[in-house]
Amino acid sequence: MEDVSLSEAESKDVTNKKNIIWQKLHSIYKDETIATWTLTQAVKPDKAAIVYPSLQERCSINARHSITNRILNQISFGKQIPPFRLMSCIDAALKTLSTAEGQRMCEQRRLELLHILPDLQKDDSFVFGLNEEKEDNE
Repeated sequence: MEDVSLSEAESKDVTNKKNIIWQKLHSIYKDETIATWTLTQAVKPDKAAIVYPSLQERCSINARHSITNRILNQISFGKQIPPFRLMSCIDAALKTLSTAEGQRMCEQRRLELLHILPDLQKDDSFVFGLNEEKEDNE
C-alpha cells in the first residue's frame, strides 16, 4: 500500500498527490465507524513467579546509570555523541566513574534513591495496580 501520511505542508497543498488520495479516502469513509481487532488476549503475568531485585541493588544500578549518563552528557557538552566517538566517550565516563569522586557521586545518588524508590519485594501493588483497577471496573 502506498504511504499516504502527510506533513502539515503537504496537507495544505491541494495539488499534492498524497493529499488528493487522502481527501478521496476521507470523502469515501468519513461516515464509517472505525474497525479495530484485538489479536491477542490480555497478558496475565504470574505475579508469584516474578523476582524483583532488592531495593539496594535497584538503587545502586539506577545511581550508576544516572551518574554515567551525567558524565557522558558533560563529555559531549550536552550534544549527541557521534557513533565513531561513542566507545571512547564510554571509556572516559567509566574511568571517571571509577575515581573517588565518581564513587562519591554514585553513593550520594544511591542514598537519595533509597528514599524515593519503593521496595518491590515488600509491596509491588503499584506495578499491577492500574491493570487490576481497570479489570475490577469491567
